[in-house]
Amino acid sequence: MKNILLLGIFSLLFWGNIHAQNFPFDTAQSNNKSIYDKKILIGLQFNQSFTSLNIGEQPRAYFFKPSIGIGLRLNYYFAKKWGLAIGIDYQQRGTGVKNPDFEGGLGNPDSTNRERLRFNCLEIPIHLLYRSASPIFKNQNMRWSLFVGIAPSYNLQASDVFHSIEDGFHQVVYVTDLYARFDAIAQMGIGLEFQAGYGTLFQLHLIGNLGLLNVYNSEITFGKYSARNSAFGLRLGFMF
Repeated sequence: MKNILLLGIFSLLFWGNIHAQNFPFDTAQSNNKSIYDKKILIGLQFNQSFTSLNIGEQPRAYFFKPSIGIGLRLNYYFAKKWGLAIGIDYQQRGTGVKNPDFEGGLGNPDSTNRERLRFNCLEIPIHLLYRSASPIFKNQNMRWSLFVGIAPSYNLQASDVFHSIEDGFHQVVYVTDLYARFDAIAQMGIGLEFQAGYGTLFQLHLIGNLGLLNVYNSEITFGKYSARNSAFGLRLGFMF
């Protein structure tokens, strides 16, 4: 899965670079061929996030773990500043799990934060878009932008992984039935957009996510506890 995502990321960067080279940027001509004049844009997005489960007291101690995601996006600008976006994403979620140090010795696996709870999610983000009407700096095609919205999310698979650094034989237990399949993720982001050639828009946003539904699906395992998906990170995109 990681190899597939890395291939997607390199394809995203390569595609954006080739596309930008095919449309060399020229300030004198860009007034007539600005990417900001297009009403419909399509492209790819890559998320590097840190995810966890939070809200209230938890049955175990959690910490934020790295998670990645990639997806397709369609943007429609119905006004100069405002637009709507819809897409489809593969997004990793979950959390790191802290275990107590029962042995009290140096290097024992109980206290090394090796355990990971991994969610593999398919999501459909729906966003309201806003961007500044004029460039941030004179004679530069860079504008600030933000988005807010919601993403219905389906948890394809949940697994509990305990990393074995010594021999590489990681302990994997599939725990999909213990966690809710569906969630609704509130999403927001703020950042910059750059015109990279006549037909390419490069985006960089700080993002934040918070799940609206309880992810625990087993009263026997979790009792009265509840938890929400949460995330923060960076989003990189190329739109055409």
